[in-house]
Amino acid sequence: MANEVYIPIPTVNNDYFYEDSTGSGTGSLEIGNNDSSGWGNMKGAIYFNEVDVARGGCNYAGLYLWTSANGKELEDRDGNWSFRVYAVDEDDTGDFGGTNPFGRTHTTNYDTSSNSDEPDTSAGPTGSGWKEITVTSCVNEVMSRNGWSSGNSIALLLQDIDSGCENKYVIDNDKKSFLLIRKSAEPNFKPTNTAVAAPTFPTANSYGIRISYPGYDVKTATEDQLYYTSRKKLFKIVTQGKITTTANTVYQIAHGQDYKPFAKAYMKSPKAGSSKRYLMPRFLPGEQADPDGYDYDDPLDGAIAVDGTYVKIKTTKACEVYYYIFIDELD
Repeated sequence: MANEVYIPIPTVNNDYFYEDSTGSGTGSLEIGNNDSSGWGNMKGAIYFNEVDVARGGCNYAGLYLWTSANGKELEDRDGNWSFRVYAVDEDDTGDFGGTNPFGRTHTTNYDTSSNSDEPDTSAGPTGSGWKEITVTSCVNEVMSRNGWSSGNSIALLLQDIDSGCENKYVIDNDKKSFLLIRKSAEPNFKPTNTAVAAPTFPTANSYGIRISYPGYDVKTATEDQLYYTSRKKLFKIVTQGKITTTANTVYQIAHGQDYKPFAKAYMKSPKAGSSKRYLMPRFLPGEQADPDGYDYDDPLDGAIAVDGTYVKIKTTKACEVYYYIFIDELD
């Protein structure tokens, strides 16, 4: 919601009002004092309909008066413009059709304008021709009433302070006066809209671990720039363990998979003081010397096999065997 609310008058005929010594009526605006012309003390009023400001929601109110087509404010520019602005003290004021607003009760608070006779050169939507008057005090008094609510209407009364200066306005239907209300002290900036693209969600299998070389963003690094990525096809350990075998005995380890998984095992040399481990299957070929001194007639051999239910392990000597059963990475 914008901080500033712009309220133009709905029409001209029933929304401007004047009163002087010769009479009163709608459709034009007079402010000042001109006894020489027989008009005496002149007063004016302006009506603003459907003000979209909540009760107590006015931080600043400014009245912008449109002067005339040639930008002049006074017919007889002799002296300074000096008058007070009150508001009709009602919850929801009606327009001036057939009713003199000066017969209504006005607010206790008022705002005073004492300015030169020329219109402001920078006030208003087009930069000139309007006169800006601060009317916060009287507008706030009306908008603080218990019966005020957003959408109600308000009327402002302009009364001369013995200025000796005639202020007779020429009303222009195309450039009508307006009321500007600022709801808070914040500037009325309008931020530039920025388009934000819809997020791209990862696919169901876009997960894992990536470790990149120094200097490369791990999120955008290519395969050649990675130490490791779990997005490659890997074997994952589903179970592992250790058994102590008896020579020439087949050991069966249930793998629990509905297919024949990959498995491997290492057997530890039973030689006292040896720390050697051999990947199975191991069959000592011919007359090749064994590192631990086992020979062709007395080998340390072992085999591993997998069927639909078990991983099977057999060694030719009693020893410790470490086994690993893997499952393929699932898509």
